Amino acid sequence: MRGRAIGLVFLVSLIPSVLVSQSLGIEKLKFASAVKVTPAFYLPMLAGQEKGFWKEKGLKVEWVPFKGGGAMNRAVAAGAINVGFGGAATAIRGASRGVPAVIVADLFRQEFIFWVRKDSRFRRPKDLKGSKIGVPRFGGTSDAMARVVAKKLGLEREVTFVSTGGVIAALAGLKTGKVDAVVQSPGIMGRLKMEGVVREYLSVADYLPKEWTDNVVFASRRFIREKPGTVNAIVQAVLRSIGYLRQDAAWTKAKMKVMSGYSDEMAEFIYTWSMKQFTRDGRVSRRALENVKKFLIDSGIIPKEKAPAIEDVFTSQFIG
Repeated sequence: MRGRAIGLVFLVSLIPSVLVSQSLGIEKLKFASAVKVTPAFYLPMLAGQEKGFWKEKGLKVEWVPFKGGGAMNRAVAAGAINVGFGGAATAIRGASRGVPAVIVADLFRQEFIFWVRKDSRFRRPKDLKGSKIGVPRFGGTSDAMARVVAKKLGLEREVTFVSTGGVIAALAGLKTGKVDAVVQSPGIMGRLKMEGVVREYLSVADYLPKEWTDNVVFASRRFIREKPGTVNAIVQAVLRSIGYLRQDAAWTKAKMKVMSGYSDEMAEFIYTWSMKQFTRDGRVSRRALENVKKFLIDSGIIPKEKAPAIEDVFTSQFIG
């Protein structure tokens, strides 16, 4: 009896430590981003990891960056990924094909631009005729943005879209002349601009509705249903990380220099620009999402009959 009593006491004494261990390590999850090279995606991830904002929320996060939104959507559809950063257009386009991604918070206004080599012949919008436009992957946000501009210009049958296999490959293709233009943000292209390699050609914003959203936080429908508390913790950790980026400019610029190889001048330029683009409260405008959806339909990117209802791809339950 005495031995059993001691054993019982020992087991009971373990319960608190087991519960603490589980509370600290239960929520191990893979967190995706459509690409790795853009500061909009890697800065919140690194701040969350290195400053403990994931851990504060009881999360242990493994970052899984992809080479484009299309590839990430396939992982979500397969159930390999349940949460991450991606494009609103990518989420809506994916939903039209059965990808169960739901937008749960805003992240970053991307400001997509057509970039060409500095010595390129492209000057006027119509000069795009006959060109090759490089995108990281078919089905991603860059691809969608490139197609809407081509359609607005009446050139969708006069240009060739080239899937390069990733952002780095797209930039290499532009530098070597394998493609004539790429569609990316200043966050990705700023260094090449400062080096005098590329220049802005067309701003995609000129061809989009004024109210718009670009990069967002998403979670799979099943993940939201089964683990709403975890999704809420993720959103709060992301917002906490973004707040830190604004608070500690020195740390943020140092990370950009390491991750992107920026000079001091470039890091200052991207920091000043990107802090204006990050969300402050995570709120997503329903009208902005409706505009994104309409843009995808009008551009022929998704058939109208397959376009998802906004309620199926967006929830505001995690933003107070």
